[in-house]
Amino acid sequence: MVRTTVRNPEGKVVGSTQNTMPAHTHQACIELKLPAITLKDPQLWSYNTPQLYSADVVVVADGMVVDSITEQFGVRKLEFSPEFGFKLNGEKIFLQGNANHHDLGALGAASYDRAIERMMLQLKAFGYNTIRCSHNPSVTVLPAIADRVGMLIVDELTDKWSDNDYWGGRRPLTQIWSDLIIEWIKRDRNRPSIILWSLGNELQIREGWVGFGGINDWGITTYRIFNQLVKRFDDSRLTNSCKCSLHVPVPSLATTKTSTVTLFHPNWLVPQKLLHSTISLTSTLLIFSINQPSYCFKVKPRLTNYWSLSIIWIENVR
Repeated sequence: MVRTTVRNPEGKVVGSTQNTMPAHTHQACIELKLPAITLKDPQLWSYNTPQLYSADVVVVADGMVVDSITEQFGVRKLEFSPEFGFKLNGEKIFLQGNANHHDLGALGAASYDRAIERMMLQLKAFGYNTIRCSHNPSVTVLPAIADRVGMLIVDELTDKWSDNDYWGGRRPLTQIWSDLIIEWIKRDRNRPSIILWSLGNELQIREGWVGFGGINDWGITTYRIFNQLVKRFDDSRLTNSCKCSLHVPVPSLATTKTSTVTLFHPNWLVPQKLLHSTISLTSTLLIFSINQPSYCFKVKPRLTNYWSLSIIWIENVR
C-alpha cells in the first residue's frame, strides 16, 4: 500500500489518500495513481508569497513501512495567452529575468546551496523574478531553493540537439534523449517555481544542431517528439525551445508555418498586424517582448553588446 499525507505551510494535516499495489504485474516498476485530494482554500504559491505544502509518502508492506519520502510542493495557476501574456494565479506579471549559467562567478562550477540562495535573493533585490537555466538541467537544489525563496524558473534540457557540437556526454544525445527527458521531468515536475520546460537553445542555425539526421526540417520533428515525451510525464506546463534565427531574414515571418524568427533587432520595426498573423500561422505563443500590454517580458538593458538589443521570442506548444 502507498499512503500520502498532505500538510499545509503551517504543518497541519489537510488531507490524505492511499491506494493498494496491484496483485499481479509483470513490470519491475509501476506507477500507482492515488485518489485525488481536494484542498479547501489553498494558500497559493507565487514569487512574492512562496507558500509550500508537503506530502509525506510511505510504502507499507506486511504492516511495516518499507520506504518513505517527504516532498514539498506548491499550489498555483499558470496561464499563457497572446491576449494577456502570462498570468500567475490570475495576476498578469512580466517575466523579468536572466539566462543563468550554472557557474557561480568566482566560485566556479561547484554547487553551494548558500551561494545559490544568495544569488537569487540578490537578483530579487535587483527586481528580477525569473531565471532561465542555461543550458542544461540545474543542480537539484536550485529549483528547490527557488520554491522557498520565490523565483520563477524556465528549466532547460540541453544546448544544441547535437551528438558532437556543444555536447559533452559519453554517449550521443540521439541515443539517450528519452532517458534524459524522463529523468529530468520526474526529478523537477513537483517544483512550483518551474513554469516552462525549455527543450533546447539557439537552434535552427545549422542542420547538425537540430536533432535527428535525415529529416531536414530544422528540428520541427525532433521538437515534436521531445514535446510528446515531456507531456507523457507532465502535461501541466508548456514547453518551449529557443530558436536563434539570426541568419533568417525577417520577411520569412510572413511565409513560414512551422517556426518563428526568435531574435529581433528593435530597429526592424515589425508591424503588429504581421506579428499577430505570424502567431496565428504558427500556433506559437509570444512570451518575451518589450513592455507592451499584450506581452509579459520586460527587456532590461545591459551594459555590454552581447544580445543587449535583442527581443527574444520563444515558441511554445500546448
